[in-house]
Amino acid sequence: MIEDYMPPDPLMALAWRDCLRWAIGYEPILTAFVNDTGVKVAPLRTALDRMICQSTGEGEAIARQFVEWFNVNIWGKE
Repeated sequence: MIEDYMPPDPLMALAWRDCLRWAIGYEPILTAFVNDTGVKVAPLRTALDRMICQSTGEGEAIARQFVEWFNVNIWGKE
């Protein structure tokens, strides 16, 4: 899913991936994402939470929104 959003250069793709992994776990960035988009990011604490998220497709939809926001607000233009 995220390949569509990655830089085409293989070396930059690795840097982008590492930056994305850092950003998604950094609370100030998640707060900025929620404030900018209004998308609520619910923590997946239990196996049931993860199963519901996966079966509804909600997780992928939020992930796409986050990656799109990340590319504009954190990563920027190459």
